Amino acid sequence: MKKNQFLAWILDDELEDHDFEKELLGKEGVRLVHSTARTFAGDYPVYAPRADAVLLQVSFRISAEEVAGLKRCRVISVLGAGYDNVPLEAAAMRGMWVATVPDYCVDEVSDHTMALLLALSRRIVRFDGEVRRGRWQPVQKGIHSLSGQTLGLVGFGRNARAVARKAQAFGLRVLACDPCVGSGEMAGLGVEKTELAPLLKRSDYVSVHVPLMLQTERLIGAKELAVMKKTAFLINTSRGGVIDEQALAEALRNGAIAGAALDVMDEEPPAPDNFLLKSGNTVITPHAAYYSEESLLRLRKTAAENVLRVLRGEQPQYHVGSPPAGPGGIPDGAGVLAV
Repeated sequence: MKKNQFLAWILDDELEDHDFEKELLGKEGVRLVHSTARTFAGDYPVYAPRADAVLLQVSFRISAEEVAGLKRCRVISVLGAGYDNVPLEAAAMRGMWVATVPDYCVDEVSDHTMALLLALSRRIVRFDGEVRRGRWQPVQKGIHSLSGQTLGLVGFGRNARAVARKAQAFGLRVLACDPCVGSGEMAGLGVEKTELAPLLKRSDYVSVHVPLMLQTERLIGAKELAVMKKTAFLINTSRGGVIDEQALAEALRNGAIAGAALDVMDEEPPAPDNFLLKSGNTVITPHAAYYSEESLLRLRKTAAENVLRVLRGEQPQYHVGSPPAGPGGIPDGAGVLAV
């Protein structure tokens, strides 16, 4: 195999270096180049016509017009489980695979979800702040035993199932709503299947685990929040756009729900004047649920391997939708990586 036979272009503002990807791809003749959001516009006319593959950080959005300019590209490999930053139709029209890594952080996200739930239940952040301000008061109204309370899961994919298993160990009853999962399958995992409205009405904790797409955008808004118990808490470790933040802020102001814990937000980082940052009944973490040293390595390895599989003429390990069928089936000038 010829050295630098192929070009992979990574669009990323988060990783400190790309030595791991360079080594893994370089062993099979793929040269890696890197652009940030700041350098992307200047790099685009240089790399877009030549890139055989794109590795795309989840926080890096690419437009349909920019996808159309990727003349040789066979795969957009997302460094994450979500893919709302990729125009799928534009990629399909160009005959590109869109590959993801949906299972790299299941333990991390479910652990983080339970950590947020416990922080809300036990008022961990509030207690910590009061102690640091010199107030030693271990009794607060509204704290109840977790065992016997109800957790409602919106979505029942990999992350939600891991949350269900861990929540059950704390004695929580678990409900879930997901049109793609049958009641029998849920029952086999000790989970009761229900629709969204009754789930919101019955749950003491509601945890959201759905991808961001047209059907789920603002899925939890003013109408849904009004159904929840005034003593209930909302948790989101999926995507910020799934929850209407203005409606949530209003619900917290009015005491319509007891509190919320968010690892994801509409704007990241949020504006300093965002009410949710100032509210005394919120816990907010910086889109960190996915992270561990181990999960990051799994993510980078699988995303790079998705590129290699496509350049060999194979399917990526994980992909969105059906096999692509663009103009001529394969983008202009694209080659196939020899084994």
